[in-house]
Amino acid sequence: MEITFNNVVSNLNKTQYQPRFNLKSGYGNLRPLEKDTVCFTGGEKILVDGMKGGMSVSKEAANQIIREAKIVAKDYVNELRHYLAPLIVSAEHPEKPIKSITYRVKNDFSIREKAKTRKLRTIPEIKAGLDDLIGVRIITNNGSKEEIDKIIKRLTKGVGEGRFKIFEIENYCIDNKSGFASDAALNKLQQAGNKILSNGVIKREQSIPSGYTAIHLASFLPDGYKAEIQIMSSDVEKVKEIEDFIYKIKTNKTLGKKYKPIEEMLAELRINEALQRSVNSYTRNLYRIAREEGFHSKKYAFPPAPDYILPEFDFNKILKMKKVCDKQAK
Repeated sequence: MEITFNNVVSNLNKTQYQPRFNLKSGYGNLRPLEKDTVCFTGGEKILVDGMKGGMSVSKEAANQIIREAKIVAKDYVNELRHYLAPLIVSAEHPEKPIKSITYRVKNDFSIREKAKTRKLRTIPEIKAGLDDLIGVRIITNNGSKEEIDKIIKRLTKGVGEGRFKIFEIENYCIDNKSGFASDAALNKLQQAGNKILSNGVIKREQSIPSGYTAIHLASFLPDGYKAEIQIMSSDVEKVKEIEDFIYKIKTNKTLGKKYKPIEEMLAELRINEALQRSVNSYTRNLYRIAREEGFHSKKYAFPPAPDYILPEFDFNKILKMKKVCDKQAK
């Protein structure tokens, strides 16, 4: 069944792990890439075909990348879980910092869309050019700085032991008060990485209009792949899952066939700068509440939108539409 805006709206009324590869080897003298020019493993054959708006990596090539990346991602995340096990929540220790560690590999549409934008035409170029081809998310129990610092400290130890190759640290926060980790903990992680990578680890603090708050760590993986590790609280993750739709619309990306009704509903955001500013103000407040207070209402997933926000941009409404889209796509 074709999913449209109208028909959606109508529906709204622990065992030991032994890694299969050695994370301490196979990296060589790695450094962050300034340009997408370095080849890793794989052939140089250009794999392109036609795609709306120009040439892109073929669907077959994208799926080959996905198959390989899933194997690498699974092993890497299992290694992370194994190493961070002392900090992961259990029935006996619900107070521990880490609630969950999950991962995803970009789908073929996202790979092709981003490869086209960045003019990446071979598998090695895509591996080198897409830092977030593999995404890992560490969700914390309560999101306090003390809790996050324990995770950063453990990762710092892992970097020093050669288990993880982190080459970039991004601290997304509105201000120092809202940040997830202390400067001291992040500085020590950077220093540990500097001893491993010849050109050092890039560290930056980011403040973006939406108010997004999290720690991002870019890491080298075996076989030329890279991963983006995101550390955030569960309430911030709830906001991000919906705000990602808004971000893609603002940056003229598509949501794909599955979420076409949401894309249609939010379409004005592409061209209306005043609307963008008001939505940014709304999302900043949601991230602030998620970071400082958390969401506790049993009636709403998020605090209801203020009067200055158009009804269709209320996160509760977008979430309901997302659930319907997910259900209809099954």
